[in-house]
Amino acid sequence: MNTPSLQSQLDDLPNNVNTLKNYIISLFGVIGSLTLEKAVLKQELYEAEEALLKVQEATKTSRVSL
Repeated sequence: MNTPSLQSQLDDLPNNVNTLKNYIISLFGVIGSLTLEKAVLKQELYEAEEALLKVQEATKTSRVSL
């Protein structure tokens, strides 16, 4: 995933404090969403690793060798 880059010219910056506040709130929302997504992906990776370990253990005790 590519990290988005934020570029701005001086004229693009909001001159209204409320607008700037809304941008900051939106930015924190995006950061929170990415943090949650990372936590979910870490959990899924952990579950996949656990499943792989169980499959590896089952192959050791199985009569059929892979």
